[in-house]
Amino acid sequence: TSSPQSFTLFQSIPHGITSLCVLYYVLRPCDDGEQVDDEVIEELTREYLHLRTSIRFLNQLRKYKLTDISRKRFIYKFISNAIDDGRGDRLAHIIPRLLSEYFLLPSELNAGFVEFFSKYTLEDNPNLAKCTSQLLAPLIVEDMINFEDVYEWILLDIRQNHSQDIYRLEFYIGDGVRNYIKGSNTITIALELLAMLFKEIDIITCFDDSKYVKKLINKCNFNVDRCMNQHDVQLNKNYEIEIEWINKYNLQFAFN
Repeated sequence: TSSPQSFTLFQSIPHGITSLCVLYYVLRPCDDGEQVDDEVIEELTREYLHLRTSIRFLNQLRKYKLTDISRKRFIYKFISNAIDDGRGDRLAHIIPRLLSEYFLLPSELNAGFVEFFSKYTLEDNPNLAKCTSQLLAPLIVEDMINFEDVYEWILLDIRQNHSQDIYRLEFYIGDGVRNYIKGSNTITIALELLAMLFKEIDIITCFDDSKYVKKLINKCNFNVDRCMNQHDVQLNKNYEIEIEWINKYNLQFAFN
């Protein structure tokens, strides 16, 4: 038992430092337990997304050992499965608990998103942009992730970023997320995702702050040209494409 003197000393440490002490000097959940593999991760995440309550899921998760590498693999699979199944809202609901109870560190969560977005155009989901936005929007609004990071993640899957991956480039088409969506010669995959994301954020925030999305955009170094097909930018078509994009997705609330 700690002495009154040591307890007083601990109380005097600022809250943020206290949190770090807890994080680094107390075992994190899943530091010990049964070995985990992709099959177990698949079963755990799918059951939570469709069946289990948060409490039952976390209690089940505590039985398994997660290394630094497997924690990142776990959250990547969780993200991918949630978006595949259209259950991004379910995952968004539990991520704050995974962070606050140290199942995950923010850096591990970010690493999962980086891996997901690096392979974004490999996903086979006709509702990919909408399902991805339904996961990201509440996390941005609740400050679990930063919009500035998300904006950079969206642009990870471009040819330039895979230039060292010879195997990947053998099967790579065009410029990844800067390829056009089906049926368009102007709107790219990245532009579609951004539009869906802005609309999802607006749905969450419009009653409390109708200018939330506009403020979010103005706060960061946002340049929509980066998400366009770069051949169009070279032809100086960026302004007309931006206007078309705003009108197509009714984004006037964010840009007017």
